Amino acid sequence: MDMFRADTPVFHVQKGRTYLLRIINAALNAQYYFAITNHTLTVVEHDAEYLQPFETDVLLISSGQTFNVLVTANKKPGSYVVAASIYQPQPRIRLTTSTPATAVLYYKHSGAVNTSVNTSAMPLPTFPAYTNSTFENEFGERLRSLPGAYVVPKTIDEDLLFTVGYALQNCTDCVQLTTGSRMGAAVSNYGFVHPSSSSILQALYNNVSGVYETDFPGVPEVQYNYTSNFTNFAKMATKVKVLEYGANVQLVLQDTGTLFFESHPMHLHGQNFFIVGYGVGTYNNLTDPTKFNLVDPPSVNTVAVPFGGWVAIRFQANNPGKLSTFEIKLPTYPSSQPSKSHIFEVT
Repeated sequence: MDMFRADTPVFHVQKGRTYLLRIINAALNAQYYFAITNHTLTVVEHDAEYLQPFETDVLLISSGQTFNVLVTANKKPGSYVVAASIYQPQPRIRLTTSTPATAVLYYKHSGAVNTSVNTSAMPLPTFPAYTNSTFENEFGERLRSLPGAYVVPKTIDEDLLFTVGYALQNCTDCVQLTTGSRMGAAVSNYGFVHPSSSSILQALYNNVSGVYETDFPGVPEVQYNYTSNFTNFAKMATKVKVLEYGANVQLVLQDTGTLFFESHPMHLHGQNFFIVGYGVGTYNNLTDPTKFNLVDPPSVNTVAVPFGGWVAIRFQANNPGKLSTFEIKLPTYPSSQPSKSHIFEVT
């Protein structure tokens, strides 16, 4: 069911039955609330991994994420609005509407359904404010894996911290931001340069040198208060971080105030990872790990780095001979660098 169609999608249900809805956020760089008027959602799965079920009136889903939820048609027969509403704590973006997409949950045998119905005349679900980061934190706390389902790495072989955000990049033909510069995605203040002679994967398998460097830093080369107001130029390079096969990896992804804050969806190709902690502000490596969930964290393949905050993940590098890529998604603004990535090589 595509909620962004020109007409209004209608989902037919029968009173008393329970339905499984698979919710997918296909947006490039936007988080959404999802809800159905007067109906409760039972969340049972996230990114194709089971969760400890919990009930909620509102779901929060980031770009690239998926959820399975159960909905029981136990209300008075009629039509109810299914809606997605933007979550965007970035104050620089002024929204023209808070409900960009709607559909209809229609109870069968409750009269004729009008597929061109104007859902704006129907009661909408009650959503948190589009800037409500407290809801994001509380919702994330409720995501728990099934008891005993996974072995979470307790000892760490690679302890990494990558900053994610934006930076200025030198550009001889750009004029949109300042003459000779453009905005681009940066990880630990490095912008990614796509190799021209060979793909990184080809270079790895064919043992071709000179295509990429293997010295991507485990922590930022320049360390500062990452959530302070800061503007700088990114270094441009083709670098990877090499991980030994079987290594237990902890990676903290830290949003920065460089140019502006933004929540970034991050995805690890090739395997899942555990979300063990997150917070607001700059990560503290002494106090924040004491609050990590190492018992039943969710196993996912995509996570949204909190606006002006950080998220800590753990995984075992057990996908040998392949390249696992963390991606930072960047909308196509005028004179901006498209989405870029930095790569883990598992040897």
